[in-house]
Amino acid sequence: MKRGRLFLMLLGILCVWSCKETAQEITLSETQVSLYVGEKVALEANVPVDWMSDDTFYASVSTEGEVLAQHVGTTTIVAQGADGGRATCTVTVKPYFNTFTEPCLEAFGQPASVLKAMEGRELISETAERLVYQTQEPYLSDMAYAVNQRDGVLMATFTMQAEYCTEVVAAIKERYAERWQPSRNLWEFYTPDGKVFIRCQFIDSDFETFGITYQLVVD
Repeated sequence: MKRGRLFLMLLGILCVWSCKETAQEITLSETQVSLYVGEKVALEANVPVDWMSDDTFYASVSTEGEVLAQHVGTTTIVAQGADGGRATCTVTVKPYFNTFTEPCLEAFGQPASVLKAMEGRELISETAERLVYQTQEPYLSDMAYAVNQRDGVLMATFTMQAEYCTEVVAAIKERYAERWQPSRNLWEFYTPDGKVFIRCQFIDSDFETFGITYQLVVD
């Protein structure tokens, strides 16, 4: 009886090992691609596979292997074979617009000291509740951060001439998801992790000034 059980165990191990050995290797037409937001590329595999994306916020993939770049960032497209084989392609999504230098989002929710260590702009004004940095883009106002002791960096605001709003909103759309359908004079977005809410809007009756606010979502 013991010999019979031992034989069955060895047979099972041999079967698993044999299956692993016979799984067909999957190769893809590309293992790394770089796309602009909105661009597509068709991936091909040497065997039938199921396609999936690790993060569809950055890039999605159809059942036929067509990849669509959604937002700026990086994700992995996975090709999964029926016999357990697997291959991947890294997709890097690039922006069309590098219109302005965004606030230092990594410092949101952190003490003011963290912001001061990370922010590359020149600090030109500081109080316990507000830090103001000089922007490098001539059409933007200074970048102002609101801070409190409990939650740290809460908000960053700046304004610009209204003529630049279309390009600035386009740059933000490439990086973040729309929170609601934008009205004619208001656009709202959020970061992929849901921690920062972004509002873009005209702020005077003559539509000569456009304001941008990045705000920490506090529970």
